[in-house]
Amino acid sequence: MLYCARALVGDDAEILVGRSPSTGEWYSASTLWGLKNATEYLANRHELSAEFDQLNASHRLPPPLTIEPRAYVAPVDEDRKIFAVGVNYRCHVKELGVAPPQEPYFFIKPTNTLNDPFGEVVAETATASKLDYEVELAVVLAQDAKNLSPAEALSAVGGLMVANDVSAREWYVQSAFLQWVRMKGQDGFCPIGPWITPVEEVALSRGLGIRCSVNGELRQSSSTDQFIFDVGEVVSFVSMGVSLNVGDVILTGTPAGVAMCMEGQPWLQHGDEVVCEIDGLGTLANTVRKL
Repeated sequence: MLYCARALVGDDAEILVGRSPSTGEWYSASTLWGLKNATEYLANRHELSAEFDQLNASHRLPPPLTIEPRAYVAPVDEDRKIFAVGVNYRCHVKELGVAPPQEPYFFIKPTNTLNDPFGEVVAETATASKLDYEVELAVVLAQDAKNLSPAEALSAVGGLMVANDVSAREWYVQSAFLQWVRMKGQDGFCPIGPWITPVEEVALSRGLGIRCSVNGELRQSSSTDQFIFDVGEVVSFVSMGVSLNVGDVILTGTPAGVAMCMEGQPWLQHGDEVVCEIDGLGTLANTVRKL
């Protein structure tokens, strides 16, 4: 199955497909099939992957494009819904000192939060002085869906990505009410990518290593086998009464190690580099700019 990315080619962002992101070699989905967005690819990914293999076998593929890492932009489309789940790792529940949830707790990150895998995280001091990181596994839907069972929900997932659910914690620790959208929904608070890894290429049942470091200091290090609710259960719960569409994104929670729960609460500062990575899915590297 093909990987899918979006990157700057010249002055324009193009949808790219390829078999091995580690080589940096990609093919323009626009040149191959006239595709202009990731949603089109996701909806037809099985057929397009088969056609790509036929073109490759008959030596009819165009020359590949070599993409530099910093050229990658968010691989999902800007008009897709972004959902997220909180308190979904056993180790995170422990550091928070709360009881494990009986069902997933989900919320929406508005589309303005979408950010590039190597983009700046710009934080306005007036609304985000206590800036925190959260490395998360993100899943992207490959079919329209609603009211799914966990098994059906897992089958609806087309790809996986790394995400950083950036959070302004003053809206959590100081506000009289939990202002989740204010905390999680500010501009650029969802770096994601660096590409869409086909779900078929990853053994989710084995657990994926997941890590976040700040300026080279490891802050979060865990595995998705710490999930309280697995991917199928999370997507199923979100789909209850909510229409999900091809290209929609769901973040599945963060492990222990967030700044809010560390001694001294070392919030992100101007110039900090936050690196988020998940085994087999790639790496994000975002620099903080405080205004």
